[in-house]
Amino acid sequence: MAHTRMRLVAAALVLGLALSVSGARPAAAEERAFTLYGASALGWGFTNATMTIPGPALVVTEGDNVTLTLNGTDADNHNWFIDYDNDTNVDADEPATQGNFRAEQIVWNFTADRAGMFAYRCRFHAAMWGNITIVAANATPPSDGSGSLLVVGAVAGGLVAVLAVATLLMRKKKQP
Repeated sequence: MAHTRMRLVAAALVLGLALSVSGARPAAAEERAFTLYGASALGWGFTNATMTIPGPALVVTEGDNVTLTLNGTDADNHNWFIDYDNDTNVDADEPATQGNFRAEQIVWNFTADRAGMFAYRCRFHAAMWGNITIVAANATPPSDGSGSLLVVGAVAGGLVAVLAVATLLMRKKKQP
């Protein structure tokens, strides 16, 4: 009987320890897709009715393959690029659409290749910009609150293990 209790205590301790030290792991690179609408005087938006200056914030993880569906809603030329050095010019190492688009839809993709917070822009119109955050691949992405259940479970598991050990030790002391 004593051996069974000790095995149960050992199993509870191992389970509690495993739950308390395990945490959220960074996600592997994913396929991310965004649809943006743009107009020279209105900026960027997720719909043609929600265009703002600045445009909507985009968040991806380093290594993600990002697909943009870009919609020009006016007759002006547009393009899209990430301005890593914030100089408002398209540089050779910055992801940028090839060519221009106007009053049409194009689909373009790139790999998010460096972590940081950057401006995305249209090279033709200063009002068409927004922010893109590329979270480092080895970092935990910003929480949407869904990880809180994991934390509660880990704390509860650790507490159960401690209580189980304390209860068994107290029972053992009471026995002659």
